[in-house]
Amino acid sequence: MKFSKIILSSIFVIVFSVSVFAQKLPIFKDGQTVCFIGNSITQAGTYHMLVQAYYAIHFPGNKVKFISCGVSGDNAPGMIERFEKDVLGIILIMLF
Repeated sequence: MKFSKIILSSIFVIVFSVSVFAQKLPIFKDGQTVCFIGNSITQAGTYHMLVQAYYAIHFPGNKVKFISCGVSGDNAPGMIERFEKDVLGIILIMLF
């Protein structure tokens, strides 16, 4: 069970990375805040830092904020439960 979650997570990361890095136009617009929600892998910050670096190099005029809202050991029901309080709360704090 745990192995299949790791495989699915890896597939998602690969597909997302290919789709983002194949873009000639930015997906995220200037001034937007992008939040990555997930478990311990997301909490580590590698994903959002890679996307942030890509945007800084390829779209230097776009000032997009990338943040990690990952929590170690989290799962989909947990993410849904904490979305409003944790994710939207963090984004609102960062905006003001």
